[in-house]
Amino acid sequence: MRVINHFMLWCLGLAEPEALTTEAERKWLARYAAGRKRLAEIGVWHGVTTCLLRSVMAPDGLLFAVDLYPVGRLGFSAQMVIARSEVAKIPNGSSGGCASPELRPGANTPSLLLSQWISPS
Repeated sequence: MRVINHFMLWCLGLAEPEALTTEAERKWLARYAAGRKRLAEIGVWHGVTTCLLRSVMAPDGLLFAVDLYPVGRLGFSAQMVIARSEVAKIPNGSSGGCASPELRPGANTPSLLLSQWISPS
C-alpha cells in the first residue's frame, strides 16, 4: 500500500501500523528483552516491535529507538509520526533518546554511536 494511503487510513483508525518482523521474531525479542533496564532498537519503522520491547522491559527501563526517517512527499515522515504515536501509547519505562533526524535530499547522513546496547538488569 502506498505511504499516503496507509497514513490516511491509520489516521482514521482503519489501518494498523506495519511490522517488519515476524510474530516468531517478536516473541523471541520479547523473551530476551523481558525485565531489561536498557534496550536499543535500530530500525523502528512503525514502532510495532518497539511497542513490544517497551511493554516487556523493566518499569524503570530506558528504550533507545533509532531510525533515520527520510522526509516524504508530504514534507514529513509518515512512518515517524506513526511510530512516535504508537510508542507513546505504552506507559511502561521511557523511550528517551529517540534518534530520528529527518533526512532531506542532499543532506549528509549523520553518524550515530550508541554507547549502550542491551545490557543485563
